[in-house]
Amino acid sequence: MRHSFFLLRRFSSAATLNFGIMCKYPSLSEANVTKALHEDRGSDAHLVSWVTEDFLGEGDNYASAVTSVKVEYTHGGETHDVSYIVKLKRKRDGGSPTYFDNMTFEKEARFLTEICPLLNAELLAAGLTPLRVPRCCHNAVSENQDYLFLEDLRHKGFRRYDRKKGIDYLHAKLVLQELARLHAASFLLRKRKEEDMVTKHKFLTWEWHNYSDEARKEFQTLFAGTQNSTSALAAVMGYESLSRWFKNTASRGCEFVEEQLDRSKFDVICHGDCFTSNILFRYNEEGLPVEVVLLDLQICRVSSLAIDLNYFIFSSIPRSERNELEEYLSLYHSSFMRVMSAAGCDMPFTKDEISQEFKRKNTYGFVFASILIPILVSEAQDVLEFDSATDGRAKDFVEELRQNAMRMLASNRLLKPRLKDLFDDIVEFQEL
Repeated sequence: MRHSFFLLRRFSSAATLNFGIMCKYPSLSEANVTKALHEDRGSDAHLVSWVTEDFLGEGDNYASAVTSVKVEYTHGGETHDVSYIVKLKRKRDGGSPTYFDNMTFEKEARFLTEICPLLNAELLAAGLTPLRVPRCCHNAVSENQDYLFLEDLRHKGFRRYDRKKGIDYLHAKLVLQELARLHAASFLLRKRKEEDMVTKHKFLTWEWHNYSDEARKEFQTLFAGTQNSTSALAAVMGYESLSRWFKNTASRGCEFVEEQLDRSKFDVICHGDCFTSNILFRYNEEGLPVEVVLLDLQICRVSSLAIDLNYFIFSSIPRSERNELEEYLSLYHSSFMRVMSAAGCDMPFTKDEISQEFKRKNTYGFVFASILIPILVSEAQDVLEFDSATDGRAKDFVEELRQNAMRMLASNRLLKPRLKDLFDDIVEFQEL
């Protein structure tokens, strides 16, 4: 899902469009920028000029095309500036999006515009702050136009954490507390409406393995390929029993994920893809993290709260920091409970129940951490283009993935220790 972009020149006026921008971002036009400005700053804001500025680096991973737009406008006789992060649905070689592009883009757009306002209403009614996710300033999801204008959080001091480094306690604490607020708000919403969220918002049930027959077949190929690749890495690193475990998991792909995502009393609205690359932090003058924002809700779903916890903890927190696992779960439980108490509701789960549910979903965390860790520690030149994994090219992608993983094991000094951490956890928790 990697994209690299180039800086495009500034427009001299709002009426001047650069042909290169129109070709690169066909959905990004002056009319759309104007709509975003009016929705964000009011209809009396007058667009003066705008320019796109690409900011992603090599190795950044996105399912959507991403750029930023700097806008100059007048309001009340004064000139102002504002910038937006703009996400646009990918267009592949044939000029059309794939099923994966359609699914992930619509899920995020509908979460931000349909679900997030409902969740924030629950939090605000309890006297709490809204969820820490990007504010959607303007969007369009249709056959010909698919884009999201989001607030540019860089101007509030938020920045990415180094994806190659494992997240430490102070950063992890903020993430787990915000995940708990997301989960608790969705629990309150379900309790108040007394209905299953997926009944009205069916997009929360969309998964790569159930979106279509084509998607299911492709997912099975990719899942088997990633797990067989990890099996080979485990064998080279001397984890023979673990190598067999990954190989056995590889053959069960869709069935494995369906079992792990089974419905239960722990169901909440989950982020679905909460790991280092999809998180921003703001720091104080001492360089300590004080606020977090969760990004890229393209795989949001209704599932057990422990799915998000396992996904984040085993992919993003190194084993040395995971020694305090129960403390992490206590932080999560306390944050969840604060939301419920503020809303005048009883806490639905004890700390022990959350711990048991976390253990029940460990396998999900182990499997997806094995996929994410090589991505997180990779050098830019080692990140594979996700485009090559869709449109019937999954088998070729899987073989390239295997070869790439073996090269990285020999050349990337970060990969082996991170995998060893994960493998030791699996051996311990699974008693292999």
